[in-house]
Amino acid sequence: KLILKAMDLVLFGPPKVFYNPIKDALLALAILVAISGLFFSTVQRRKAQNQICKMIEEVDKLQVNEQKFIEIQTELHEAVVYRNTNRVARSSGINAEYGHSCCYIGPILFNCTEEKSSESDL
Repeated sequence: KLILKAMDLVLFGPPKVFYNPIKDALLALAILVAISGLFFSTVQRRKAQNQICKMIEEVDKLQVNEQKFIEIQTELHEAVVYRNTNRVARSSGINAEYGHSCCYIGPILFNCTEEKSSESDL
């Protein structure tokens, strides 16, 4: 093999180096695309991490607000129940707070025992 290579060198001269600029341009373009892809993926990863952090903060805020909303809703429910029990007690003539009989006329509460005694005096 060595003799054949030597003979080819003597007969045909040194091997020709083919310079192909298209291959070099394609190689440079491929390297540029790879580096651009890495840069783009790094930027997108940072943006995604920032968005995830913001979303986690927003979820935490929403959980706190939801808890406050539930507390306010239970307070409202308790107030409505209290108001309804007072209405029922007033309509039946028993004051829920004081536990005695009274008459409800407009915004004023009158003790029915006093009213009846004054009516019987007439």
